[in-house]
Amino acid sequence: MIVGAPAQAAPAPPDPAAADTPYDVDAYVKRQLLGANLGLGQGRPRDALRAVDKVLSLAGSVQNPQARPATIAYALSGSMAVLTTLGQTERAHGLLKASGGFVRATLPADSVEGGVHRLTEARLLQAVGDFRGAAEAAGVAVAAFRQASLDEPTRAALLAQAMDMRAASCAVLGRFDCAREALRDHPAAGRDAPAYRMAEAAVAAEDGAPGSAAARTLAQALKTKAEADGALPGAWSRPDAADQIAARLALREAGTLPPDLAFALFQIAARAGPSFDADAMTALGQARSEMQRRAIHQALRLRARRDRLERAQAQAIGALATQGPTASGPLSYDPARRLVFRDFARRIDEAEQGLAQDGVRLSGAGIAPLKRFQAALAPNEAALSVAPIPGGLAYMCVRRDGVLQATAAVDPAQLKLDGRLVQQALTATHPPSESSDAQFPAAASLRLYDALVRPFEACLRPGDRIVWLPGVATVPVPLAALLRSAPPKLGQGYDLSHAEWLVTRHAVSYAGAAGVVLAARGGRPRAAGGFDFFGVGDPILTGATNQGRAGVRGEDLAALAPLPETREELEASAKGFRSSRLLLQDQATERRFRGELVGAYRYLSFATHGLIRDDLQGLSEPALVLTPVAMDDPTDDGLLTASEIADLQLRALFVALSACNTANFDLDRMSQDLPALASAFAVAGVPSTLATLWPVNSETGRRVVSDVFGRLSTAPGDGAADALARAQRAFLAAPPGKAYLHPRFWAPFVVLGDGGALPVETAEAGAPAVTAVEVLTRRGGEVLDVRRGAGGTAARFISDADAAGRRGAGLRLAGPDGEAWRLDARDLGASRFTVELDGKLVVSGYQRGPGGRFAPTLEAVDRATGRTIARWRGDDDQAADAFVFGGASLGAGRAVVAVAEPRAEGRGPRLSLLEVDGGLAPRPIALIEAPAGAVLSDATVTPLGGDLVVTFTDRAARPAARPAVPGDDWDFPACLTERVTWIRRLDARTGALKAQRQVRGLAVVTALARGDAVWLAGSATKACGDEAKAAIVALDAALAARPVHTDAALGASEVRSLSPLPGGRALVAASKEAVFDFRTPAPASPTPDPYRLGDLPRTFAGMVFTLERDGSAGPPRMLDAGNSVFVSGADASRPADILLGGTLGGEAAIFHLREGGGRRSR
Repeated sequence: MIVGAPAQAAPAPPDPAAADTPYDVDAYVKRQLLGANLGLGQGRPRDALRAVDKVLSLAGSVQNPQARPATIAYALSGSMAVLTTLGQTERAHGLLKASGGFVRATLPADSVEGGVHRLTEARLLQAVGDFRGAAEAAGVAVAAFRQASLDEPTRAALLAQAMDMRAASCAVLGRFDCAREALRDHPAAGRDAPAYRMAEAAVAAEDGAPGSAAARTLAQALKTKAEADGALPGAWSRPDAADQIAARLALREAGTLPPDLAFALFQIAARAGPSFDADAMTALGQARSEMQRRAIHQALRLRARRDRLERAQAQAIGALATQGPTASGPLSYDPARRLVFRDFARRIDEAEQGLAQDGVRLSGAGIAPLKRFQAALAPNEAALSVAPIPGGLAYMCVRRDGVLQATAAVDPAQLKLDGRLVQQALTATHPPSESSDAQFPAAASLRLYDALVRPFEACLRPGDRIVWLPGVATVPVPLAALLRSAPPKLGQGYDLSHAEWLVTRHAVSYAGAAGVVLAARGGRPRAAGGFDFFGVGDPILTGATNQGRAGVRGEDLAALAPLPETREELEASAKGFRSSRLLLQDQATERRFRGELVGAYRYLSFATHGLIRDDLQGLSEPALVLTPVAMDDPTDDGLLTASEIADLQLRALFVALSACNTANFDLDRMSQDLPALASAFAVAGVPSTLATLWPVNSETGRRVVSDVFGRLSTAPGDGAADALARAQRAFLAAPPGKAYLHPRFWAPFVVLGDGGALPVETAEAGAPAVTAVEVLTRRGGEVLDVRRGAGGTAARFISDADAAGRRGAGLRLAGPDGEAWRLDARDLGASRFTVELDGKLVVSGYQRGPGGRFAPTLEAVDRATGRTIARWRGDDDQAADAFVFGGASLGAGRAVVAVAEPRAEGRGPRLSLLEVDGGLAPRPIALIEAPAGAVLSDATVTPLGGDLVVTFTDRAARPAARPAVPGDDWDFPACLTERVTWIRRLDARTGALKAQRQVRGLAVVTALARGDAVWLAGSATKACGDEAKAAIVALDAALAARPVHTDAALGASEVRSLSPLPGGRALVAASKEAVFDFRTPAPASPTPDPYRLGDLPRTFAGMVFTLERDGSAGPPRMLDAGNSVFVSGADASRPADILLGGTLGGEAAIFHLREGGGRRSR
């Protein structure tokens, strides 16, 4: 349907003696890592990154790692070190998690290499907030450097680095004896390093020294460093232990710090953790248009896929090196697999450089400027931050019109104990009981309020919406369940009907970072969905579904409790909306979800189990549970994982994850992992998520969640946090019983992300809006052409597959009252060309002829009755397969049909032009022969005056100049073919040739006459390996071409249809790459892993826009589903109801659109 890049093949191995050959793996790895470190030292970070990409591509492609495990370990360790220095912490940390055990086991602990690796490990663990692990790794490095054979200056330098890290890590942890020991044993040289000075200051603060002016100076330097441009895209600044100490010591002076400095320090202090979601949201927050957001999203997902591939390969190679059969001889590798890594690196670099040219930074620290953040706040919002300092906590409240800073003495041990007490009460599992549920640790809840909220009261006003910036994992319990004052005593417990819960005064959302708020409220107008509510729930977790029986994963999922009550919750939630769609029971599969136009909905709800890491054996990321079908199909295995969610393109304002985890009562783990699901939805485009932190009572869940959606449907401008708070207050005002006043029933609900009011997009007013979708098949198909006429709309489509998998040729006529008739010819295949002649529908197809070859067919069908009037099959003297590639109406009951042989033996393929009438008696006009060796993929015929403009395309032609084969296969050409289109101008009656030309780099799919010119549309590439981009060129009578429009956004694209609109305009329908992946077979694994990363294909979206007569393009409307949306023929004769054929979720579909926006029911 669309070709995104030219075909490529694996290169033959070059001469191993060549200077740049990678076939001596040991020498190549050493040479490239040396070059990477030279690049670092000389200020050439892109060269350093390129060298690391080369090393990792080679290490990940090795076929016999057990022959030289030390080389592989050295390659991985050295790459991690360079990536860490470059600031690509997430990528390096992923490699450490995947291969750290193998590297540590392979590099001797008492060797220099082993010590340097542990030093790298310590740096990485500091960057992700694992200070305990960092202190341990630094300690091992110290021992290694003490034992290794080194000259004393080198030993002292390495020991100083390791002791700096150990001292600072121990100081952050509060292990001051460990910090003092590292400081005491520190070499004299290097004691002026920031890490040493910060650890020394932390120990002094513990010993009661006053605030250090040096700490404040270093804090200012820290802010400046964090805000500086990263040297490389992806180089997100992460605070290490010294940075954390500097921030904490400086924040002891909160109240006297400049507000912008304090705000930056609070953000830096909150970045200690393994999550990199704030980086992604900071990047997405820079988007100034919907298409730019998509480009940033795709660049981020490309990196995520590259990183997952690297981790999977590193883990597999390490396992094979240590557990595989013994091997000897030199290392060998798979060149084709290496090219997969190369192609990822190339695409990522192109994407990042393109975004950089548009002013989008994919590096830095994600520090939100205070003034910009304040401007994004509503008058009734207060953004609160808390950070640990020696002896207590520092506080900052940011309002639109001011800030408050404060500090308070807080006992961390008491804070932790109180959190545990309240957690136990909230996660109790006994049935509702008035006596038992009157019990509540009110004193502990009060102390938590005093420590976490009361210092902000001078900044808070009644009714304010609290934006908790550090995230839900930083508080032991939901803030809504904290008591501002003690409730009246009642017997052995409390009268909770008079409790002053925080939720009675404030709505709360847990942003996680200031950048999350800015990303949701930034300058990019939001693209509102065309439909209202989409819900998924009540999955079948045992037995067989309609699609087949689940495999290994299904057997694990069968242990989860059924959720029949979620049907009622979803039905109640959908009631307030004009248009809704529910997938329940056997319909609630991942494939059915992906088959919906998910990008067109404003509100989403998943009433199902939510799993966190390791809830199932081998599950490495959070996931939502759907009805499982096939464990070997990652798109239908019953688990919609966080990474799969992040791949989606969504426009919803809000998503509810309401059933949550019914087996996991560890609130700490839930608050750590649950935000990953919310972040995945945020990356996909949904700024606000309702989630639950512990299992929810069915009655409470139905009432609260449906109430939230009810309020959003009537007052969407209030935002999710206010809708939740009002729903909780309504529940407390009229609970099912007194027992339900206990917060264990109503407090598990939290809003993650941005809970404020979100603007609905207005800038896309000129984009065609989806108003309805018709699905014509249930077992696969595609609408190839759609055409309005007297009596209704005719659709030519590929029909459902039968039991043997064979598809037919379908034709349907539908009028205002529904479907009038439908034909399904099982002995034919369907082609795209359709025309109306003398009141008859003439449709094209193909059929296997007597000689076993495919022959073109035409059928004339009575429009009123669907009766076939005439047939034609062109198998006379057929020497090759032939198909109808296109055609056009000539008027006066005549049409021209282009019949093409895609390929031929011994000569070039041929294109025959035939004139036909309603009786299907063809008259030959011309026979065109393409060059020998060509393979035709597309052809168009366009009447122009008394002539025909004919195009035919080969997408895999030999290039004009064959590229040279380099010594290093990393530099192997990204393409071995190119697209070529030949253009002919012929006399429409005689077929006489009047003009011709050839255009390289262009594939023409469709054409449209515009006055005295022809618009040719399809896709174009500028150079070998470039993405194919949707392109339209105007051709004059002399066949001179001028560009009209080229898609400039990231992602391959191709125009599939041009349809005329009033005023000389045109409707353009294109397919555009939504998720890109390079497919590669998974390596053999010693143990089967049902959770390994599966191969995911590219997915495409539909892109629809209008083109003015002068070639200026209107804003696009993207048609996004969970898998591919392809578009084909269109009829734009009625701008108020444009028809667009194609596929949705693999099924034949007709999309109804309205020019200029607007929403209707689905």
